[in-house]
Amino acid sequence: MKIKRAILINAPLKKAYSIAENYPLFVKSFQKKEILFCSEKASKVRITNVFFFIPLTWEGESRKIKNERMEWRQTSGLLEGLKADWIFCQKNNDQTEVIIEGEYSGQGLRGIALSIIGPMLILKALSRILNSLKVAAEC
Repeated sequence: MKIKRAILINAPLKKAYSIAENYPLFVKSFQKKEILFCSEKASKVRITNVFFFIPLTWEGESRKIKNERMEWRQTSGLLEGLKADWIFCQKNNDQTEVIIEGEYSGQGLRGIALSIIGPMLILKALSRILNSLKVAAEC
């Protein structure tokens, strides 16, 4: 399963990236959000969110290339193994395109079951993340 979403943010690339480095703190819809570790090259987070009235908690880690990309991997939780690459592209001095390319391939019965609901969960999360980033960066 591969999913790609993009958004145009009316802010310079460095500002959009700087705010994105604080993921998940800028996503107001997440119930609980913690940055467990953060450096210029990597980070680790723990998030709890509600999907269809069920609270789900997961952890993720990222590798970063400053002002270019963040490569996220879910290390625990329902969609363990989910990859989400965030790509930052400057469009002009005051606009940045942020693209998130997600990929998930579950194994066994769990993978088959998640192939049905996974796209809904991922699309909903990607939309919330991108819209929240846009709001935070355009303030």
